[in-house]
Amino acid sequence: MVMKQLYKEIIEEKKRLEFNMTEGEILNKLVHDAHKLSNETKQLFRILDNAVKSILDTLPSYFIVKNTNASSFSHTAIGIDGSFQVIGGMGGIWYVPLSSVRIVFKNGLDRDVDSKYFATIRKIEAIDESQAKKYASYLMLYLESSEIRTIADEKISDSNIFLDGPIIDPPFMVDNPYVDPREYTSYRTSAIYEVLKNGNRVLGCVKRIRDRKLIEHISQEFPELNSMLNKFHNDLYLIATMFKFYRFKLNPNYVGPLSTMLTEEIPQNEIELKYSEKGIKIYYLFYQRNARSPILRIEIATKSQLTQEELNDVIEVLNYWTIPGHGLPIPALLAHEKCTIREGCAQVLYEEIITKESATSPIFNLWIR
Repeated sequence: MVMKQLYKEIIEEKKRLEFNMTEGEILNKLVHDAHKLSNETKQLFRILDNAVKSILDTLPSYFIVKNTNASSFSHTAIGIDGSFQVIGGMGGIWYVPLSSVRIVFKNGLDRDVDSKYFATIRKIEAIDESQAKKYASYLMLYLESSEIRTIADEKISDSNIFLDGPIIDPPFMVDNPYVDPREYTSYRTSAIYEVLKNGNRVLGCVKRIRDRKLIEHISQEFPELNSMLNKFHNDLYLIATMFKFYRFKLNPNYVGPLSTMLTEEIPQNEIELKYSEKGIKIYYLFYQRNARSPILRIEIATKSQLTQEELNDVIEVLNYWTIPGHGLPIPALLAHEKCTIREGCAQVLYEEIITKESATSPIFNLWIR
């Protein structure tokens, strides 16, 4: 924890230094323009607030706030995440440090925690870093899916499995010489189906909410709201404004957990259809542990229609496993922290170990500068 705090302080100090190192005349002009844009931003927030008010006036029961309290139950929970970095590039050869972690909480939030680690370095060929990252992402997701498969193979049951990211990942297919996308999709859907068959629940925790799934869903059901919905560029803007409106207008001084109504994911492309054909239904809701916590899209994979009782249980599970002020539920958060391969680590692996014997070559030294 001390190292993490020190790292954050260094990053903050770096920002301040780079701000102060900017040429004075340029900085003055940029600060002047930033103040003007700040006023425009305030006006935008007022427009969004009014739009949300109109939406909630039209659909007073569409968004339901689940003000449930965290239960004191003990429950098995598992967090899964993967990580990768791409380094090198000389001669089209790239190296990919990969890791995956599975964290098992056997009895709620007590100290009975089991951690499983996997790490390796793969060599790949790609024309540039962008292509290398696309290839590497499938390698990482295959590792993540293998962790899900292991849970099925070990016959673990009645657990909440938290993924750091969406259930359908990636949401589209990309040709890859190292992992066949169709084979990977088949492997992942099979792994998820098997853990569901054993009575587990799979929860995907999405932090970066950039799409318009909910906006498009509401728009299709209530086309008269299109003009209001179109003011929001993505679901996060809509939900954040809605939650703010609830906390400040509808239920002032409430800072507890909020969520939205459940929405069923309707397959829209080839990959989503593969999950549906496998017998996997996916629902989602938006969740915020308290007023200071980030908003998550929580995806829920099931084999059957999700009942109201099951939905209430999902909210209880989220309230229990999520610490106020932190974005992810603890199992996913811990898996993310433990699996992350940081850029500096990858650079040291490349420069100090993988290519150390070549470091005396003038051509190599010129290349890596």
